[in-house]
Amino acid sequence: MGNTLTAVKVRERKHIKPDTHLASSDYILPNWVVVSTEERDFFVQRGYKPSRKEWHGELNGEPCTGYVFVNVRAADVRDSLQGEDLKTSEVRSQLAWLAVEEALKANFEQPDIEAVKILCATIAAHPIPGSHLVWLMLIAPPGSLKTMVTAGLKGIPNIHRIDEVTSSTFISGQVDDGTKKRREKPASLLHRIGKSGIVVMPDFSTLLTKDPRTRDNVFAQLRVIYDGEFHREFGTSEHLEERTWEGRLTVVVCVTPAVDDYHAVFGTLGERFVCIRWDRAGGIDTAIRAMHQKSTTAVTLREAFDAFILPRIGKVDKIPNASLEFERRVGALSELICHARGAVARESLTHEVKGLPVIESNTRLVQELMQIGRGWALLNGRTELGDDEYALIQRAALDCIPPVRRYVLRGLLRGTKLFGGKPKKDRPADAAIDRARQDLEYVELIEKKGDECVLTDLAQALIDHAFPDSPKAIGYRREDI
Repeated sequence: MGNTLTAVKVRERKHIKPDTHLASSDYILPNWVVVSTEERDFFVQRGYKPSRKEWHGELNGEPCTGYVFVNVRAADVRDSLQGEDLKTSEVRSQLAWLAVEEALKANFEQPDIEAVKILCATIAAHPIPGSHLVWLMLIAPPGSLKTMVTAGLKGIPNIHRIDEVTSSTFISGQVDDGTKKRREKPASLLHRIGKSGIVVMPDFSTLLTKDPRTRDNVFAQLRVIYDGEFHREFGTSEHLEERTWEGRLTVVVCVTPAVDDYHAVFGTLGERFVCIRWDRAGGIDTAIRAMHQKSTTAVTLREAFDAFILPRIGKVDKIPNASLEFERRVGALSELICHARGAVARESLTHEVKGLPVIESNTRLVQELMQIGRGWALLNGRTELGDDEYALIQRAALDCIPPVRRYVLRGLLRGTKLFGGKPKKDRPADAAIDRARQDLEYVELIEKKGDECVLTDLAQALIDHAFPDSPKAIGYRREDI
């Protein structure tokens, strides 16, 4: 085929309007394909039904006419392309991602595609030389796909799955039994991983239920490990070479929403994780889809992830860059989140505030958010961060806000009533809302004017910069906070 217009990028299943102007970045996306009139038979022969009318528009500044086909499989799009088209790294990447989406949608009801993109971007960001790390916390109710998706990463090099963590996991201090020969492999996890690795913990919730002293000890170790160096001392002289570790460690953990009960602990010890919150998988259709899942689902996901990620996480020739305006937008968004997730310590029984709030500096979080953007750009063969990357950065940033605080901020932006309704799935109890309101006052995002709560000038300025009111803006609107 000689003049296939390949696929047209759209974000939702909606009709493509005539006279739509398509940029070079609008090259390909799952489920939609536009082909020239004389080439429509290629897809018709494969069982796809074309649109009734021709579509007229512009592609890369040139007028074009074609027919729209929907729900097109990645393999058929690939077959429709000529060799020159497939040499474009962005096209190859988008076709590979299409296969990942197909695997997810074929096995799960309404999977969180955006969350999976951020997970892939986190993995891809790890080998970027001289860069910062992303530590990702996947928060979702039990049975919400997170464990299955992380299991699909088994084929990625240097992935290490850990089911339980103790204070002796990372550097153990184990001494040799005098009756046995000296061990050949290190006892400490960090030394078995080496200078670079990715740790996946499918059930981080087990750590939260441990004795508080043990739990806080592990949290403190993780805080140090994030910075690339960890040292422990023991009262023995054996294996002194195992007392210190230096390297790069990316951590991905899966946890239930119960982790929000420990928000103050994470905040006071120093935030390290970027959070992604997945909705509950519910409904009859979800149950039926689960009934028909096969044992081969994990293998299918693994093959799709391998084909998408492995060819793109080798040597990084050029680190994707960003414009100054892009960086300023991410900086404003990150500053907003640093305030919004600031730690406000309260007494466990009375819930009275004790001490002053702890608002992290706008340094680590913004580095992690930018790495998510760079990781996704690398996976898609792009050298500059754009709208797609910013949409993922927005999602990752907003999911870091504690849910009840986010409910309050969203209510103020939408002008909805905060108090007086019945508690339900998406509406907290009035007492929880009032505590979140107080917390947001302490972290300088809202204030009282008379009997009303309003956003502070600081909050409004940050929101205005992070969520531009442009018709071309892609991603989240300010009301989506």
